[in-house]
Amino acid sequence: MTRSRWILVIVAALLTGLLQVTFFSLLPEPFRGVQPVLILCVLGVAINRSDAALVFAAVSGLMIDLFTVGAGFLAFAEQMLVVSAVAIIAEKVLTNRSVYSAVALLLAARIMSYIWLAAMSFFSRLLFKTQIFIQPFNSLLVTMVWDALFMCTIFLLLAFFTRRFSVGVARFNTYDG
Repeated sequence: MTRSRWILVIVAALLTGLLQVTFFSLLPEPFRGVQPVLILCVLGVAINRSDAALVFAAVSGLMIDLFTVGAGFLAFAEQMLVVSAVAIIAEKVLTNRSVYSAVALLLAARIMSYIWLAAMSFFSRLLFKTQIFIQPFNSLLVTMVWDALFMCTIFLLLAFFTRRFSVGVARFNTYDG
């Protein structure tokens, strides 16, 4: 990628991390769990830009850690581990680049993020006697549905407005009749 694209990735990560920690944390419960950073990182992996997704995860994770009030949950480490695991899953398991695989990657990332948060809450309670809020499971399911809808919408808009996922059509007729 060119230098200007890397700058664009870094600026977008800064803004998205700031948006997630300021705006989305104030929304009501099912929508509070929507993480635009996670959605955009998985989208980056789904379109074969794992390096950009990792940089995006690192910068936005640092942004989230800087602006989180209260007991932190190491968003930098979480984002890096989740995006790395999703990149491995995308390369080894889900090799096609379709909307279905993008949604499957996002749901896997959401489950890994939830497990990370549960582990951080457990260790925080055990070591520091502080409580980290964990999203209830039924609210997690609602958030996963919203994640899937957001990923489908973004993926289809990307496919519609760019030539990244265009289908090749033969220009000659193979019918001999």
